[in-house]
Amino acid sequence: MSSLRANFFADDSDISDLFSSLKSLGEFRYVESQSATNEALSEHLDPMAAKEDFFGSKFIGSKRKAFFVLDKNCQVEKRKIKLTDGTGIKEKMDQYSNPDSIGLSFGGEFSNNMIVMSSVGTIGDTERSREMFTLFRKLMMSKTVRVGEKGRPYHLMPGVINKLKQGWRLSCHGNGFSISDPIISPDDLVGL
Repeated sequence: MSSLRANFFADDSDISDLFSSLKSLGEFRYVESQSATNEALSEHLDPMAAKEDFFGSKFIGSKRKAFFVLDKNCQVEKRKIKLTDGTGIKEKMDQYSNPDSIGLSFGGEFSNNMIVMSSVGTIGDTERSREMFTLFRKLMMSKTVRVGEKGRPYHLMPGVINKLKQGWRLSCHGNGFSISDPIISPDDLVGL
């Protein structure tokens, strides 16, 4: 399988705006990638309900709740995973069992004035997963500004640009400072 992925940076207000814009793309099913212990995966047909679910969740490490997106009437293949400590089970969904899906992983505002990277992507080789990726990527990228080095630009949403001007920083994963974290020059923000 070959993968497709588009990364971008969005603060919480940008993410909220994105959830509102998802309705314009058509009818889809939004399924969380992993349930809480001893709970079922949450599924939503309305992106606004997925938004409430997302903002109701907390960061676990440096990750927030991620969703897979499928056609509205598509059957969801789930797996039950027994926890090794014996405290219960979790339900998981993945693209290997659901190849006609795409993944939405939103980062947003993390601790210490940090914005964690968000992404839309697929590992599916199906025509439908690639069509959905193109549709969702187009929406995400239409709301960003390309900033940074030629050949390696970063895609920033408006809220992130404002926060960078206030001294916030970007992170690929939120696990403290990393050599792979983007560094945006103040010169790149002039005029934005």
